[in-house]
Amino acid sequence: NVDGRITQPGWVDASGKQVYLASWDPSVTINNFRPARSSVDSLAFVTQSYFLNQRIAVSYGRRRDDVQIEQTPSLAGEVDWNFDRLVRGDLPWTTVKSETPRNDIKSIVMHPISWISLSYAQSSTQQVRAEVRRNLDGSVAKLGSGIGKDYGITLRWKNLLSLRVSKYENSAVGAISSLRNASPTPTVSSLGNQIIATIAALERTVQMTSPNFDPNDPTRVDPALLSTKYAPFQQAVATILRTGNAAGGSINSVYDVLSDTVAEGYEVTIIGNPTPNWRISVTGSKNTASEANIGVQHLDFIKERLPVWGSAQFIDQPIPQTGQAGTKIRAVLEVAALNWNYVRMSEGILSNNQRTYRATATTRYAFNRGRLKGSFVGANYLWRSPAAVAYRRIAITDNPFVIPGVAARSIEVYDPTDPIRGGALTSFDVFLGYQRRLFKDKVQWRTQLNIRNVLNRDDLLVQRALSTGQGAIFTPQEPRSFILTNTFSF
Repeated sequence: NVDGRITQPGWVDASGKQVYLASWDPSVTINNFRPARSSVDSLAFVTQSYFLNQRIAVSYGRRRDDVQIEQTPSLAGEVDWNFDRLVRGDLPWTTVKSETPRNDIKSIVMHPISWISLSYAQSSTQQVRAEVRRNLDGSVAKLGSGIGKDYGITLRWKNLLSLRVSKYENSAVGAISSLRNASPTPTVSSLGNQIIATIAALERTVQMTSPNFDPNDPTRVDPALLSTKYAPFQQAVATILRTGNAAGGSINSVYDVLSDTVAEGYEVTIIGNPTPNWRISVTGSKNTASEANIGVQHLDFIKERLPVWGSAQFIDQPIPQTGQAGTKIRAVLEVAALNWNYVRMSEGILSNNQRTYRATATTRYAFNRGRLKGSFVGANYLWRSPAAVAYRRIAITDNPFVIPGVAARSIEVYDPTDPIRGGALTSFDVFLGYQRRLFKDKVQWRTQLNIRNVLNRDDLLVQRALSTGQGAIFTPQEPRSFILTNTFSF
């Protein structure tokens, strides 16, 4: 529609109100609109069985999908935006993914004796997402495949005390890497610590300052600059960043930095009931994660292109997207080399950016007699261990990103194994409420008041620090807040 809304005659809800699929600002020219469509046929099977007088419960499930994902070229010249024609018409749809992923889940719970329970669960997932992510060589990247395992044991003593210990193990292939934007390294005009945006800006600068660049045909890349392996990425950069503009989703998302991840965790929960009305629970956990195969093609592309970016012909060329003549390839390479080494050295080590240890304590008391009958009161305390806010520097002698005059084989970089940690995260909240039945017991009414940060702690939290440990970026804690909810159950 001319008002910027996508709809069709007859698209109405149960009340007859017009339904719109999407909308946009019609005053803004649509650029690089790349629609995709997908079809999914699924077959699922689930079974659960009990044995030995329900002392053993076994479950098994499987889902198999037949997925077809298609794309069509840019429709920037589309005039009427007839959605029905876009979906069902004779557009040049091209199949980019055709897969048959399978997801399995199996579990077993055993109660060998009345006061003990054992459990095990395993799941495998294969996802085919509508968005198409590619490797720099143009091939379609494998995404979202993983295996998860959970182990647990629960001990109970009557209705007074229970203890549960659990462990999980997760692994995934083709996850979006947390190092796509490496936080501890510096930037120049927003470039340097964003891998995709940085290499796209460097490559486009070289393309546009090449002696054979034709401004009348900006998407043509000088054949002498094309890589044998990574030409598809270079051509995408020339097509999408034709004016030297900053990389957007069509580059950053499509060619995102992926990795394989492994996570492991332990959790212990103790629940006590000193009286029928009083409940106390304490939970503690430890979680670790690491990444492998981080941006393999990205780092390989960087090593291949460094002799070009760092050559005398291009190293002092200004980068168009910054809009600042003083921001040259040399300056970006100087900070980018720190980032690339940080990513390289993070391969396979435990991440320090997350809060490894966590603890939560909750208590609740309910009144069931007297004037306070139906009311309850409780408190919750939360603690999270400190996370890394900076990293100390270390001298290395094996820098693979050598840039003459900028970065030598021996260089001082940020050490991902030597973090500087900020403060622990804590929170103390209280709650109180009341519940009763209304209208001849037909409606359950429950009201509850939650007071967050009841002590109104206002200490600043360090989010980022310098390599010396001095705080650089701080955020305030949320002030005390009151949240009142009313719930009616029929």
